[in-house]
Amino acid sequence: MLTKTHFDASTDVAAKEVAPSLPTAKSTALDFSLSSRVLYQFSNGRVPNESDRIIYIDGAFDLFHAGHVNALRQARELGDFLIVGVHSDQDVNLSRGTNFPIMNLHERVLCVLSCKWVDEVIIGAPVELKEEFLDRMRLTHVVHGDEKDEFHPSNPDPYRFAKSRGIYKEFKCTPGLSTTIIVERILENRLMYIKRNQDREKKDAIVAQQLAEKERQKKGLN
Repeated sequence: MLTKTHFDASTDVAAKEVAPSLPTAKSTALDFSLSSRVLYQFSNGRVPNESDRIIYIDGAFDLFHAGHVNALRQARELGDFLIVGVHSDQDVNLSRGTNFPIMNLHERVLCVLSCKWVDEVIIGAPVELKEEFLDRMRLTHVVHGDEKDEFHPSNPDPYRFAKSRGIYKEFKCTPGLSTTIIVERILENRLMYIKRNQDREKKDAIVAQQLAEKERQKKGLN
């Protein structure tokens, strides 16, 4: 779990207060170059046919989890070929703030590409889906979860062109499962783990003190 220094080069006092002992990005970030060979090993190698119904879904796909898999499955069932757009680290951080994304772009891309429902991934996909993009990708449907998004005032709805064409569809998100919820669970469990160890240390210290006192009493009697 990374602090805000994962995305902010400046010193962040708030991040240190929230997670004072967590490792920094320098010690944990995956450092590798995403080559075409690596991508090919994760890809299924398919290409869309002229008659294929091409489905598109985009997002951060951070801390890839069962909710993401369910979303990709629902999207894939709408057509024959699924393209997934994975947003850049900068775009994800702009929309979600704090220390998101937890995983960098390359890690998120490989997780998505390894899912059996996915045929192709767009790395650093555009947030706004313009008409030129819809035409070039030959998209039959653009799908998105039914959760409520808060769009930037200057870009009220990145899916507005898909909606105007009547190719936008929504699917049911997995309730109670999201990247934010997973992060909250990790932090909550971490705090419980720390408290448990602190309580155990206190008990051990009391026992050690009692044993030492008994030893002193025995020596005094002798």
